[in-house]
Amino acid sequence: MAAGAKEKIMVIDVGGEQFLIGITAHNINQLGKLENPIETSITNKSGAQPANLAFKDKLVKAMAETMIGAKKGKAHE
Repeated sequence: MAAGAKEKIMVIDVGGEQFLIGITAHNINQLGKLENPIETSITNKSGAQPANLAFKDKLVKAMAETMIGAKKGKAHE
């Protein structure tokens, strides 16, 4: 997903775990680990939908869930 002229936000799968990363012209940074992985055609054995179909919607949902979880964690501190 584009985040600017030369910036992107991507989800990568490493060993079955998914990570949210930010990419700029000069850096790649890990932004977080997805607690609830996004299903793709690679991870979804039922073959429900292709990986690129509605990816943006899935990413937005995953980011919202991560942020809500972070806010709940801070409320308990």
